[in-house]
Amino acid sequence: VQAAKAAGMEVIGFMGGSHVYPELNQKLKDGGADKIIYDLRDLQAIIEGATRAINQDMLDEYTARNNAALNELVNKHNIEVRRLPDEVLAELNKLSAQVLDELAAEDPFVQKVAESVKAFKLQAIDYHAISEEAYYQARKN
Repeated sequence: VQAAKAAGMEVIGFMGGSHVYPELNQKLKDGGADKIIYDLRDLQAIIEGATRAINQDMLDEYTARNNAALNELVNKHNIEVRRLPDEVLAELNKLSAQVLDELAAEDPFVQKVAESVKAFKLQAIDYHAISEEAYYQARKN
């Protein structure tokens, strides 16, 4: 607890194990634990919430930095950035699907995941057509 606190970390004490003795709760509090949990499911919920927040922070930072990097490439270094041609994107899509199909044919788990991804992709395409794509088009006008 002390080392984690010294390093600036948040400390979660766990009181749910069979090794726990009654005085441990107070020791954790006195040691500086920020939170004490009694059920492993509480830890799972904390970790899930934290990983979701970290993932969103990462995506937000990537978006912000990518925009700044693109701006620098174009405006400072006079780089002409072009979109890949549709036929190149179509061929990459075809090759990616082929590799995925080959991997799925070799492993039932990969097949299950691939089917799930394909189903999600179809749903996402329909949704994005009326949400993100529509929003981007409206911003261009």
